[in-house]
Amino acid sequence: MIALTSPYLWTSPRATGLVTLVLFTIVVLSHIRCQSGGRTNVGRFELNELHRSVSMTAMAFLVVHILSTIL
Repeated sequence: MIALTSPYLWTSPRATGLVTLVLFTIVVLSHIRCQSGGRTNVGRFELNELHRSVSMTAMAFLVVHILSTIL
């Protein structure tokens, strides 16, 4: 069991928060790119799938961030 004074309890909320911030930034940028309608090397359906996958991963990291913050 991790002690209440462990450095893991200090670093895990911050690390998961930083990863969540980066992932949500990618989600927003991919959504903007999906809606812009410009020419790209990546197809629209692939970009939508990337958007969905990254948003679900970001939500998972957000849950871990919230739980580690409460702990």
